[in-house]
Amino acid sequence: MTRSRRWLGSAVAASLAMGVVMMTGTAPPAAATVPSPTVTYDSIGSSVPGNVGSVGFEARSVREFGDLVRLAPGGRLPNTVRVELSSWGCEDGTWSGGDCSTSNGATFTHDLTLNLYAVNHGGPLPAPGTLLVSQTTSFAIPFRPSADSVNCTGGDTGRWFDAGSSTCFDGLATAVTFDLSANTTVLPSEVIWTLSFDTTHAGPSPIGEGAACFSESGGCGYDYLQIGTETLANQPSKGLDVDPDGVFQNSTSGGSYCDGGSGGTGTLRDDTSPLCWFGSTPLARISTRVASAATTNVMVSQVDQHGWSFAQEAPSGSGSFVAGPSSPPAGIGSGQLVTSSSGRENANTAAYAGTPLDRIVTLGYHSLRQSFDAAAQQTVALQLDVDYDTTGGPTTQGRLVFDPFRTVGGTIAANSWYQWSPLDGQWWASQSPGNGVCPQSNPCGWLELLQAFPKAGISAPGGLFRLSVGPVSGGFTGNLDAVNVGVDDGAGNVAETVFDFESAPTITILNSPSVVEGDTKTHYLKFQVAPSSASAQTISAVYTATAGTATKGSDFVATTGTLSWPALDTSTKVVSVPVKPDLSYEDNETLTLVLSSPVNTLLGPPAPGTIFDNDQPPRIRAANAKITEGNRLDKVVTAYVRLGPAAGKTVTVDYTTQDDTATAGLDYLTTSGTLTFMPGQTQKPVKITIKGDFDVEGNETFFLVISNPTNGVIGESTGTITIVDND
Repeated sequence: MTRSRRWLGSAVAASLAMGVVMMTGTAPPAAATVPSPTVTYDSIGSSVPGNVGSVGFEARSVREFGDLVRLAPGGRLPNTVRVELSSWGCEDGTWSGGDCSTSNGATFTHDLTLNLYAVNHGGPLPAPGTLLVSQTTSFAIPFRPSADSVNCTGGDTGRWFDAGSSTCFDGLATAVTFDLSANTTVLPSEVIWTLSFDTTHAGPSPIGEGAACFSESGGCGYDYLQIGTETLANQPSKGLDVDPDGVFQNSTSGGSYCDGGSGGTGTLRDDTSPLCWFGSTPLARISTRVASAATTNVMVSQVDQHGWSFAQEAPSGSGSFVAGPSSPPAGIGSGQLVTSSSGRENANTAAYAGTPLDRIVTLGYHSLRQSFDAAAQQTVALQLDVDYDTTGGPTTQGRLVFDPFRTVGGTIAANSWYQWSPLDGQWWASQSPGNGVCPQSNPCGWLELLQAFPKAGISAPGGLFRLSVGPVSGGFTGNLDAVNVGVDDGAGNVAETVFDFESAPTITILNSPSVVEGDTKTHYLKFQVAPSSASAQTISAVYTATAGTATKGSDFVATTGTLSWPALDTSTKVVSVPVKPDLSYEDNETLTLVLSSPVNTLLGPPAPGTIFDNDQPPRIRAANAKITEGNRLDKVVTAYVRLGPAAGKTVTVDYTTQDDTATAGLDYLTTSGTLTFMPGQTQKPVKITIKGDFDVEGNETFFLVISNPTNGVIGESTGTITIVDND
């Protein structure tokens, strides 16, 4: 398969810099928009001379005339079609007679019909398929200006003079525009457009010689109306003239065709030959619109990569989200790709797997290169896993590659952001069959690819959309941002996504505060919270104070809420946790502030807060007790050890009995041990066995002695136990 370089539009041929804009200033555009309507084919351009080459319907017995074109990416609902004509008719006299006379602004009215056909590729040559659009509109068409006998003499006699170009012309270039904005037909990417109208002896339904104008001196203006066919400079500037050496026409005269009519007359067919139509491009401008267009901005970061991932394809390389550099085109961050001399690193997404290439309406990204091999002029490239037929067989047949430096053809400056428009740039294919049409040594335009492989698409399943760099001599550090992809759903609805690569901040608790509790007043634990860096959008997190050794409700007030920072804000915010006052002696206690429910951010770890106790330890005292002795049976006396005030932590104290006038073993049984007061307890019993007897004796006493306190102090160390004699 071969291709003609003349298929390239002037967007590439006239300027190798097409597809690149160096971003300057502090606020470059962050998102592309889908224009509606937009020009998707244009062989007319912005400047038309006073007259153009043309084909006359009456002179060549033409019924219908036009061209097979491929529309550039854009909407697929018809909006307008402009056709360039050449008017040779005069209000009085004729162009050929040298006596042309036309009053200023004089016109004639005539019906013209525009047709748009689908293309049938089932035969050896493309042929008209389904008639998609047909519209007849009545136009006021100007006569050509009068002959200028002053400026147009000699061989130019009879012509009119164009002062702007100082040129004499036979006919007048004039255009008609068909308004198709009410039409809802979805056009394919390839269409055959044609113009049809009647003349005295030609057209679908010839008017005949009975028209009044036929007998007038100037004749009928429509008999001198011709369709423009000239390859103007740098055209087509939009879309693709599928066969620059051919046209589509329907003529009843075999002589009008390149093949002399051997392929048939009286039918609309492809008429191709460089001998006939070289340099004669039918002149039209087609604009299309979308049924609906929506742009969604998506932030890609560590928080949510939205299907994107960094991947080392060849060692060594790495990818990450970073702030900056410089002033990124979207937000304040970007994705960064770093490679060694032999490494290749990609930012990938499979979100567009299975997407037909001709459904991609907008495609762009921005890149910046920091370190590089100046001789190679490489920067971040776009690669698509491609299936050239999407009808079965291999699902991936190599890659299509857009290398920006192949489009620019000059220097890509360091540390400057560039905006790339791959649909206007040059592509090469890595494998067959693509590299037979667009090899790396001779890359081609997007529309050339689509013309060669109309069924191509990003392979499925799992076909990747890659932004890639490497290998680069000396290694590479560069950045990417603001990746935009717009896809038509096939019904004229375009959904565009702009991916903004950002480094997500981390909301962090900066301190671990402490506070001394109050006796009667509430004090506060004050946590400081801030993001680690600025964000391009609002970020937030929920905070909650959770119990540690401190108890929610009794030691601190339940505290929760949401902290929020608008874009670019890095201020420190304070979360205050109320600490309740008390008079209870207790351990120092802790609680924890926890962050959760992040929005557009990462979260740091929880942080503790400490409540220091300020209360005095409780006093422990041994109480007195009295009991009447028994005779034959022993009795048990209960003595109490008391604590006051109640403590908020565990208190212990040792106890033992000690003789006074009563004797251990004879009058009572020795008792000793440790008493434990749990938080809130204020007394503990000590049970002592009293021996019974029949001896007549006085009252006797012994002591309950406490010692070795923990978390308390001794108030009264000795309690007296009295045994009352009953004999």
